[in-house]
Amino acid sequence: MHLASRESLSGAAKIIAQQKESTKYKTAHLDTYSHDGLNQPKNTYEETFAPFISTSFLEIIQGMKTEGKSTHVLDLFGGGYFLENLDPIDSLTAIRLCNIDAELIRRGTFIFLACRSSDEEELVSKRQAHLRNFRDSKKRSVLTGNLYLNSTWAELRKHMEEKCIGSFDLIVCRPQVAFRNKFFLDRVIPLEAYDIIFAKLFKRATTQLSKSGILFTQVPEYVELQQLQQLKEEYEATGFDILIEYSNAEGQSGYILKVTRIKHVSIRP
Repeated sequence: MHLASRESLSGAAKIIAQQKESTKYKTAHLDTYSHDGLNQPKNTYEETFAPFISTSFLEIIQGMKTEGKSTHVLDLFGGGYFLENLDPIDSLTAIRLCNIDAELIRRGTFIFLACRSSDEEELVSKRQAHLRNFRDSKKRSVLTGNLYLNSTWAELRKHMEEKCIGSFDLIVCRPQVAFRNKFFLDRVIPLEAYDIIFAKLFKRATTQLSKSGILFTQVPEYVELQQLQQLKEEYEATGFDILIEYSNAEGQSGYILKVTRIKHVSIRP
């Protein structure tokens, strides 16, 4: 039995189809502020995937560049802020419900005005400069949409064609908060549907990987180890290498996966 059968995916499609586009998706909801990896000096993305990363995501990208590989990066459920800079990156595509760049910079301004020491002022000033550099970079694109909906993935394919991005060399996916955040869905996800919806997201994400590309992803709550082992067996038979670990990151604990495409096989998204 696989993580999600054809019948199960059909059921997931019905669940996802019931989610309606809503004006509340356009609201800059900032509870995901630390989720984006911005609570320096600790990088929450690297903390989440620490069992797989001995250095940093930026050094992984620099290693790809040194080997003569392309470096197209995709951040699912985030804004790409976990990267220190974009110099070694060919492109950064971020997909989230709404673009919160301006709101994060505005919040930084209020924090700056409230600072009581020169050290605090310097930290906030650096953070604001970091955000402005990301906002203004031509390498970075932010697509807004609900990743549970087909239309968002269609928009990603259109974006890839326009930017001449054949596939992504590094994909980072942290859906832990998204799966339990009411702003992402019009209703609570039934517990029995978590593995079904994750399987759909996982399939779509791995389809975007380049040959030798790497996907780091969280596993939402209620998806059990036995189900992940079934997923590992299924995908390793089609050209992927999958490692399963448990992350004890504060507020983000749970299973995590490192997925490497060993050979290219055609998988319909």
